Amino acid sequence: WLRTCKRHRYRCNPKPPDVKGMRVIDCKSEHLTIRDYEPGDKYVALSYVWGQSPPGATGPTKAIVPRGITKRMVLKLPDDIPLTIRDAIEVTKALRYRYLWVDKYCIDQSNQEEQRLQFSRMGDIYAGSQVAIFALGDDSNAGLPGVSSTPRLAQEESRSGAFRFISTMLDPHESIKGSKWSTRGWTYQEGLFSTRRLFFTNHQVYFECNAMNEAE
Repeated sequence: WLRTCKRHRYRCNPKPPDVKGMRVIDCKSEHLTIRDYEPGDKYVALSYVWGQSPPGATGPTKAIVPRGITKRMVLKLPDDIPLTIRDAIEVTKALRYRYLWVDKYCIDQSNQEEQRLQFSRMGDIYAGSQVAIFALGDDSNAGLPGVSSTPRLAQEESRSGAFRFISTMLDPHESIKGSKWSTRGWTYQEGLFSTRRLFFTNHQVYFECNAMNEAE
C-alpha cells in the first residue's frame, strides 16, 4: 500500500516539517532514545486517545549510556510506556522506519511554551510523517489489535453442506466511526492533516491516503 501510494507524487507525499524543537523516538536504538528531529529524517506519527495515566506513570528520563569507549547523557523513554506506544514502535520498525513521533514523549509536557509552539504546528508534524498510525482504543493501554497482546476479532465463517460462508467483517469506516478516537476534536485534526493513514481496527488494518483506500 505504501509503495503504491508513493507513486501518487504530489497528492500524498509528505512535506518535511519545519518545527522548532521537534523531537523523535529512535525505535532502533537500544535504549529507545529521544533525539532532535533533523531534516531528512523519515518518521511515523501516532494518533491515539491518552485516557487516564496510571499512578506513577513517568515521562522521558535522562540516562547515561555507552557510546563506543565513552558515555553520553541522553533522553530516553521510561520503562513503563503504554502498550499502544510499544505496539506503535514495533509497527514502525516492521514498516522499515526508524523514527516515531508521539506527542506524550516528544513534547515536553512540563514546558508550556514548547507545548504552545508545537501544538500550533500539529498540522505540519502529521502532514510530514511517512504514515500516521491510528489507534482506535479507549486509552493508551488498549494496544494495536493484532500486533502483540491485544487480539483481533476473528473473521466469522460457517458451512452449509458443500458451501462455506465467510464474513466480510465490519466495514472499517463503521469501526472508525464507532470508536472513542472519532469523538475527539484533537484526534480529528490528526486524521485531517495526515496524508497517509493506517487504522488498526478490532477486525483488520485499514489504509487510506489522499488518492485511495485499502482493507485487508
